[in-house]
Amino acid sequence: MSAIRVYQLAKELNVQSALILEMLDRMGRDVKSDLSPLDAETAELVRVRLVEAIEREKRRLLEEQRRLAEARAEEPVLAGSDAPAIETAVAEQPPRLEPEPEHREAASQPAAPPREAPAPAA
Repeated sequence: MSAIRVYQLAKELNVQSALILEMLDRMGRDVKSDLSPLDAETAELVRVRLVEAIEREKRRLLEEQRRLAEARAEEPVLAGSDAPAIETAVAEQPPRLEPEPEHREAASQPAAPPREAPAPAA
């Protein structure tokens, strides 16, 4: 197997090159940019470690979602809550289509009398 560049490996693994560069830095590999070549052994090591890290993160997220769902299911429902009554009262009020009477009169009158242009200086 020949050398592969960092950006090619990133494209293969569907991650950003910066992630692989950071991983290589933590592994103590001297890589300067995403155009740097990697030997086959290093590329395979990155593949294995990255796939393991992604799987761990997926499991952590699934566990977090499961805990949140359980917490929501265990929340007590408050008896006699005002929330349904408020929602009903808001739903029963018809929407206002016209502005208040005082606003209507103010809108029909100009804000200030027109000003005359100053006379030109001689």
